Amino acid sequence: MKKYRFVILLCLSLMVLKSYSQNALHYVFNEKGQLLSAPPSILTDHKKTRIYFTVTVSPEYRAQRTIAWYNHFKNQIGLLKKLTDVKASVGLPDTDGKLNDKINAVKYTMAQQLIKLLKSDQVAIDILSKQLNIANEITELAKIDSPKTSIWLPQLEDLMVPAYDLVTDPEFPVQFGRIGGKNEWKFMATLDPVKVEELSICKFKLVQSNEKYLAVIKQLANNKILSASFKDTIPDLKSTNQYIATGLNLVFLDPDFPKRKMILDIFNKQRSGTALSIAESSFITNVSSNEFKYLNGELNKLMNSPELQFFRDDNHINFLLQFSWLINPLSLSANPFKDTIEKDDLEKINGDIKRLDAELKKNKEDLANINQELLILENRSRVSGSSVQELQLLKNTYASRLIDKTNTQIAIEKIQADIKELKDTPDQLKASNIIKDNFLVKDSLLYDGLLYINHKTARPNRNGYAIIRQHDRLNDYLLMGNDNKVQINETQRMYVMVHNSSKDASYRLNTTITSIAADQDLGGLDKLAKQGNLASGSPNKSDDANAAYRFYLVLMNITKPYASGILRLPISPIHDTSPNYVSKLINHELPGEAPAMVNYQIIDSATSKNLSPENITYHYRFNKLYRFRIKTGMTYSFMERNMYTIDASDNSATYTTDRGGLGATVGVQVFTKRLDIQSEKILPHGILPFFYLGYQITDAPANNFLLGGGWEIYSGFAVTGGVHFGKTERLTLNGGALATTHYYKRGAFIGLSIGLQAFDAIFNKAKPTNLFTKP
Repeated sequence: MKKYRFVILLCLSLMVLKSYSQNALHYVFNEKGQLLSAPPSILTDHKKTRIYFTVTVSPEYRAQRTIAWYNHFKNQIGLLKKLTDVKASVGLPDTDGKLNDKINAVKYTMAQQLIKLLKSDQVAIDILSKQLNIANEITELAKIDSPKTSIWLPQLEDLMVPAYDLVTDPEFPVQFGRIGGKNEWKFMATLDPVKVEELSICKFKLVQSNEKYLAVIKQLANNKILSASFKDTIPDLKSTNQYIATGLNLVFLDPDFPKRKMILDIFNKQRSGTALSIAESSFITNVSSNEFKYLNGELNKLMNSPELQFFRDDNHINFLLQFSWLINPLSLSANPFKDTIEKDDLEKINGDIKRLDAELKKNKEDLANINQELLILENRSRVSGSSVQELQLLKNTYASRLIDKTNTQIAIEKIQADIKELKDTPDQLKASNIIKDNFLVKDSLLYDGLLYINHKTARPNRNGYAIIRQHDRLNDYLLMGNDNKVQINETQRMYVMVHNSSKDASYRLNTTITSIAADQDLGGLDKLAKQGNLASGSPNKSDDANAAYRFYLVLMNITKPYASGILRLPISPIHDTSPNYVSKLINHELPGEAPAMVNYQIIDSATSKNLSPENITYHYRFNKLYRFRIKTGMTYSFMERNMYTIDASDNSATYTTDRGGLGATVGVQVFTKRLDIQSEKILPHGILPFFYLGYQITDAPANNFLLGGGWEIYSGFAVTGGVHFGKTERLTLNGGALATTHYYKRGAFIGLSIGLQAFDAIFNKAKPTNLFTKP
């Protein structure tokens, strides 16, 4: 027995594997979100059912992403080199002389990732070698010195390789993962459709995640800089700017030293990028070195004051530099994602608008009162008999109220302008963030699809059982794959769906329904029988002048990275709501009674144009289900009947035994589950037997009948068996004379049954032909 154990286990394993593979359903997409594979026409929630969503990335898309991210890292390294020279204008102080080391740490980390890619990723090497000299590139990148400090940055491979997600409604447990070898970019999610209702519509969204957003989330978790304590140390920016402005005024606006005011003006002009005139350049050149030493010392004191400690702190510098792989290092921001308007900001804006509305209302009331007073004064001035003094008083009062009117009108216009600005603020900020949002946190909705899932207890003959017809917009709306059902039964529902459709497309079906006569509703052997198939620089080169200008630049820009606030956690991605492709269900007229043939064409709702190539008409059959079917065939009966012959002359009897034997039969099948006679499956009724009632036509129905059951092996061909009841005789005495009486005796029978159409075709064609019939 042991030597057969392996064979037995192998056979069992193959049976299990086959069982699972039969329920492995695949949805295959490319990186654009186009559905490439034909979805299954029937989907059932079953313990063995698994739905695999696969995204296969093309070599072209892989090359595109590899080149894009390589060039991005290379570009950021170049910008970081510039940052070393212009860090003051970005607002980064270098009071301890270690800022260049920190910038170099970012450059070095990025360069090492590029070198690793160029040495170990053969696919990337093949792609990049078409535009780069790999050896020279590695040599240049290796020139970046090893840093004295370190910083955690996202891995280049994590950015190059796309990430996908599958979102379902209702929510099913799904997780996307990369499959295949190291050099393959292939991703798969497994959907286990559990706990669906009798018929569930599962909506799914195939999403390409934003790799930049995912990388920043991971980076923040690793660097752990953005903590509550760090955020609590951020000073009030308005107060900080006021403190710096006051300090600069004290240094430059001393009335005893008017030249310092001129130096400040030239610094501002230089900072704005405006070229200096010959006179201004000459003035700066002739300023004494002692003057610049003084300015340098005073600005240094201001820079190192306790009020600006936060901006000199390592956490502040590191927090800004950690995003320099992603955004322009020359425009560092403490909030790289977007300029957000938080709930508190909106409440403040709405409160200000409410306050200004009240002020506007009061000013309009005041203006109305002033106009009324002016009208009264004008009328009084026209009254005769007024003294000169009275007229002068009226004139003065009128002039005063006229000034009040002008001031009130100016106030109203200003309030209205302020209200408009406040109301426009959210929209302006949203508009200014569109590019940032899309680039950094917005994902891409590739496909918006539908699944019709039948419950595991549902049977194909259960009302509403869903069967899907799959059409592909990208292939002229032709049917997808080979699994499209050409017929359904009367309890089922056909859903016509267009895949890879655009979001805004609208379709309808031009449907024609043709009834099929009952005598034409043939299936299986009957059908075959009928068919005959049987038979920039600094303003001065002196060290003190340069140092003074750098301090000035830092102080003027030190709060700039916080102009958009600071990154707030948790960061939520912006979800794309415009899919590249969708699956659209097209409603159509359903047949009322079976059997029927349904023909349809796919029509554009807007233009009424037939979208199918060459005006193709698609069809499916709407089959009737039968509870009863008449069958004929041959049976072999094991029942024995006695037939007596009585000789009255001597009151004796002889008998013969008649076996039922082989005989033609006619009977009725009664199906426990209604049968679709158009089914071409083996055992179309399943393993459930039917009931059978018939008789052998060699005798009258009153003399014999068959009672039993059987199995439909193929539509129109059945195996039957059961009990054959037939009349037989036995001897009795009637007044001393022998006589016979009848009673029913039983015996087993087996048989084969076929449909009437097949029987007629077989046996009519089997009759001999009259050779003498005239042609």
